[in-house]
Amino acid sequence: MDVEDVFAGLPSNMRGLLKHIGLLYDELEGEVAEVYEPLTRGLCMTCQIPLGEETILLVTKNGIVGGYCGGACYQDMITIGWLQEKYDDLQSSIQFRGGSGDAAEE
Repeated sequence: MDVEDVFAGLPSNMRGLLKHIGLLYDELEGEVAEVYEPLTRGLCMTCQIPLGEETILLVTKNGIVGGYCGGACYQDMITIGWLQEKYDDLQSSIQFRGGSGDAAEE
């Protein structure tokens, strides 16, 4: 991946970070990889617009694990994850009580 081309809209210090640390994407699979894929193209992981001056990069010891065009998209992605967890919890509760959980999907 050519960081200078793919992430041309980022400030130089962030491009340097990408060159030095790299993306975690290569180690991901399935649905998780699909969520991170836009980042490999220099796009926000939520709205998929090109990353720029207001970009937020999430860095762990494993590499860069997230990239968002700004605070609103980062917060939206966190909320989407939280909502998915709550939905899964509700489905499990319904199934535990003997239901199929199908009614919640309608």
